[in-house]
Amino acid sequence: MNSIDQNGPNDMNDDELRFKLEDFQAETQMKVVIPTAIVLFIQCCLVLVVAVVTLVSPEEPPDFTPVSSETSARSNEPRIFETLLPATGDTYVSGGARSRNFGADETMELVNDGARVAKPLIGFSLPDLTNHTLKEAELVLTPLDGWEATSPSLKIVSCSGAWNEKTVTMDHHPAFGGLMGFIPKGEGYDGKRLRIPLDIHALLADGFSGVWVETLDKTKGTRFMTKESGKGAPELLIKVEGLAPLPETGTPVAVPPPDKTPAPPAADNPPAPPARPVPPADTASPAAPQVVQGQWTQLLSEDFERPDVQGYSEGKLPENGNWVGASRGYGCGKRGITDKSDGGFSAPGNNDQAFAFRYTNSGIASARRAIGPLTAHASYRVSFDVVMDGSNDGRRYAMELVAHDDGENYGYLDGDRPGVVLVTQAGTASADGVFSTVSVTFTPDADKHAELVGRDLSVRFLGATTSANIDNVKVEILHPKRDRTP
Repeated sequence: MNSIDQNGPNDMNDDELRFKLEDFQAETQMKVVIPTAIVLFIQCCLVLVVAVVTLVSPEEPPDFTPVSSETSARSNEPRIFETLLPATGDTYVSGGARSRNFGADETMELVNDGARVAKPLIGFSLPDLTNHTLKEAELVLTPLDGWEATSPSLKIVSCSGAWNEKTVTMDHHPAFGGLMGFIPKGEGYDGKRLRIPLDIHALLADGFSGVWVETLDKTKGTRFMTKESGKGAPELLIKVEGLAPLPETGTPVAVPPPDKTPAPPAADNPPAPPARPVPPADTASPAAPQVVQGQWTQLLSEDFERPDVQGYSEGKLPENGNWVGASRGYGCGKRGITDKSDGGFSAPGNNDQAFAFRYTNSGIASARRAIGPLTAHASYRVSFDVVMDGSNDGRRYAMELVAHDDGENYGYLDGDRPGVVLVTQAGTASADGVFSTVSVTFTPDADKHAELVGRDLSVRFLGATTSANIDNVKVEILHPKRDRTP
């Protein structure tokens, strides 16, 4: 039997087998290298993308630098905080119902129509201001029917002593104090509420318990919401400086501290307008004081245009309740409003009427509380226009600013006149029938007038057999700037 070859027909020699093995190894390496190359390519692409992103948006490394002592000190600097204080009581008194109480009403009425007077009264209680400095204050009121350009001016007067909104009446009410704030006709409205800046020094006075709301203008009725209405209640907005908000007495809102970055040159940094409208000072007046800075606030204003008269109307006074006529002495009643046809004067605009004095002992004086009490550390300015009375060529005029005791009769304008005269201004009007303005200022002396502080002020004009007419009377107050915590 022939032997059989184990390799059969595929029998190879050594060279062929080596070539086969080399081919197999090369093929295997290709199968491994190709996927590895692909993976490396993808990784390179990812690295490239990350590098591009890093270049476009570099990420700041965390700052582990310790806080300096200067930065730490800034966090302890005082800041300004606002707090809204709710009214503790709100009501009003009415001359038409002197014994009636209105403490449960949902509105407060302000009236000054010549026949009746009504005044709102609002109570507030200040929180403990220890470790805080009071910087600003505003009375916030909500008018029932909105506010227009013809709405009356508002005069805010402080009150002192304990009182209860359920028992206050026209015959039983807390005392009237000093002037705290004023807004002209139609101003102070932000579209929803009225905001009247207040004097913080009056707010901090001993015994302060609230404010009266009055007006210098004739109005038949303006109403404000009370806390009983459930909406739009009166509030007192105060701004205090301190390291933390006040205790939870209202709604504290932190106000960012001022930017201490140096300001650019003045040419590129014009001053901002005042935040609140205030009656402008008459800077053209030569009598305007130069030793104090601030804004004059109007206390009394009268143009004698109402009521409208024809010729000279003897005995006729303005119907706003701010004036009393001379009531003692021979000829005291021979005074009244006159128009320019009888007075023989000319004036621009709507100055069609003035007030005339046509006999000795005639005169006119502002009524009780028409101006307010004498306030320490303040200046007062009285200004008025004078013109020759064409009916008798009268040119003399005389004015006195007076501090009154309670119970004195303001209408006693003859030789023995009550009150303490603080300043007087007398002279002679020109003979050309054209108005000229007279102005005088007064600042109480800390020692000489100390006992007069708090007495009611009145401005009075004294007549003679022939006298000049007067018009456009204004009494203003200026609270000088006081030292404040930096």
